[in-house]
Amino acid sequence: MKTIFCGTPDFAVPTLTRLLDSPFRPSMVVTQPDRKRGRGQKVVPSPVKTVAVEAGIPVYQPEKFNSDDTWRMLEEVAPELAIIVAYSAKISKRALDSVPKGWLNLHPSLLPKYRGAAPMQWALMEGEERTGVTTFFLNEAWDAGPICLQEELEILPEEDYGSLSRRCAEMGAELVLHSAG
Repeated sequence: MKTIFCGTPDFAVPTLTRLLDSPFRPSMVVTQPDRKRGRGQKVVPSPVKTVAVEAGIPVYQPEKFNSDDTWRMLEEVAPELAIIVAYSAKISKRALDSVPKGWLNLHPSLLPKYRGAAPMQWALMEGEERTGVTTFFLNEAWDAGPICLQEELEILPEEDYGSLSRRCAEMGAELVLHSAG
């Protein structure tokens, strides 16, 4: 199936990696533009871009997702399904409507709880004992589309953001594959 993948940080890498050897291998990867990072302020690609380039997948890096350039890319690539993980852009109705099977999103909480930004951080700050991951199809509301699958996990007593993020990313990658299929 012809797909595109949208994502940027390390959290999105396990999903992209699993998609590479699946029927949902992306025809295009969309990620944030390269940014200056670190003490030397060197321009560095996103973790998702690094994986895509190594896999030989074309990369599109718009400054603004909802632009005429993005619309042209969507028309040219003509994906049947879009998979989005930690991309941090509101997708316009025009873009949502252009992908026949929809925009499948991975969110690191058990929606509707902790909808929006920083859900893992909120779960940790609130002292939650459990959290999880949710796949759902985007609509015009923020993190409120139809839910496909959810999987719960225990927050370990010694858990910090880094370890919780890694566990949610791995669990979420599997959930995306099951949801896409």
